Amino acid sequence: MNERLENQGRLSDLTRKKKSLELSITGLIHTLRAETNPHREIAEMNAELIGEQGLELSQKIDQVKGIETKILALKRALGIE
Repeated sequence: MNERLENQGRLSDLTRKKKSLELSITGLIHTLRAETNPHREIAEMNAELIGEQGLELSQKIDQVKGIETKILALKRALGIE
């Protein structure tokens, strides 16, 4: 397989992974917003859930940023952008 086809395959894989992560991030954001609703009593908030999902959200955002960097590099190599 030639290098261009390999890069196109990598680009496709990274794009799918990015979309999957973005969907997961959207779910985490909705959960965190619901759990940190300012109209709820503070004592009713699940601190463990907020902490775990906040950390997961941060990690996934970092992953998306890394994937975006790789996508940009592949697009440049392919002459797409």
